[in-house]
Amino acid sequence: MTCPPFIREALSQFAVCVDEGGRIAVPTQCLYPSNGVVTVFVTGGPHQCVVSDEGGAIEEINSHGLEIRNPEPYLRPFYLPRGLIVSGSKIHTGPIPADALATAISLVATTASVAAFFAVRTFKHKARRDLKRELREILEARFSPGHVKEEIHLNGLSGRSYRFEFMVEIGQNRSLVLDSIFPEATAINTRTIAHFDLAQAKNPLFVQRIVYDQADDWTAADMNLLQMAAELVPFTSFSQNLDSVIP
Repeated sequence: MTCPPFIREALSQFAVCVDEGGRIAVPTQCLYPSNGVVTVFVTGGPHQCVVSDEGGAIEEINSHGLEIRNPEPYLRPFYLPRGLIVSGSKIHTGPIPADALATAISLVATTASVAAFFAVRTFKHKARRDLKRELREILEARFSPGHVKEEIHLNGLSGRSYRFEFMVEIGQNRSLVLDSIFPEATAINTRTIAHFDLAQAKNPLFVQRIVYDQADDWTAADMNLLQMAAELVPFTSFSQNLDSVIP
């Protein structure tokens, strides 16, 4: 699906729209608590479209070690007054005309941002190590800053784009694609799908790893699911594992 003229015109106030094959990704001016950009997705057209955060708000909340077991009741005070809809963990509009796109994009992005900020500022955090921060420290100590990239997007075999926490150039034109993970259902499913789809593309330039903390409460089923997508590495063994992939 190419980015058609009616979308380009409606989104002229935004920086960019990215064709992801079947949907258009639109990075907005809104931010999540992590300072990551809120990206929304447009499907449909040219006469009617739907704008969705594709579960980005809940994924952001989960990334801070907070678990929303039932997203709809939590999101209800944020989406309902704005005339939006929630399906599963996704905040989205109903079908809208193309001339309402700009407003809808701002509305969905703002709702996702506000919902994420409220959870992070209000809910009590679980006692959980900050794996992402610790991985960043290890990577920055091992590689020059220009070799470590954060919050990168890569396409899987399906053509869909996924966000990964780190991509590190490790030599011989190869890159390590790396995520941390914790035992929460949405996070596990999201990371499994992303790494599995990327692995199915069989790009020899990518080495994939998912890092977990053994101190967390893991089930065998969750571990087995993640291992189907990428090599699963306990944090205490990450440095050794890193040695094994560096030429």
